Amino acid sequence: MFRIYRYNNDQNGILTDSLRERALSILPENVKEHVLRSANREDRDHSLIVYLLLAFGLAEDFGIDELPCLEYLDSGKPVLTSSCLWHGHQLYCSLSHTGCACAAAVADFPVGIDIQEIDRLPEKRAVRHRAARRLFTEKICEKIKTSRDPEREFIRHFAIHEALYKQRSPQPLSGTVPR
Repeated sequence: MFRIYRYNNDQNGILTDSLRERALSILPENVKEHVLRSANREDRDHSLIVYLLLAFGLAEDFGIDELPCLEYLDSGKPVLTSSCLWHGHQLYCSLSHTGCACAAAVADFPVGIDIQEIDRLPEKRAVRHRAARRLFTEKICEKIKTSRDPEREFIRHFAIHEALYKQRSPQPLSGTVPR
């Protein structure tokens, strides 16, 4: 089973103080600490929304009524513990957020998801070009360069690259490692 949950942020972030407090109160302690370590309020709110999407998805489609404690890999990637099972299968998650949207994916196999915003600032072209040469094959770089919308094409390939990286990241073997 595979599900994606998303939230489009058309109001520019952000949760009221009372909603933020209520949402934080349902998170496991290590997840709450992870959210509160975010650099600014917008990042904290997006991180909180992603965990709420995960909690909703686990409850709605997998029958897990409480968000379990998560492990955090050295990369910062959150992973469901080995005790998070659905019909005897380990569940996996992937989370992503950006200024305009938040997403969570849950599956009974390793999964990756990524959301990116298209940055059309001309001064970012050189950065995108260097990143493309470092990350992608010559064929993909040429496809980006000759596209009618190079920024969109770059972001599309970059998001795929990031989602695959997340999907291939190591998974926990057992237990919860607080962080």
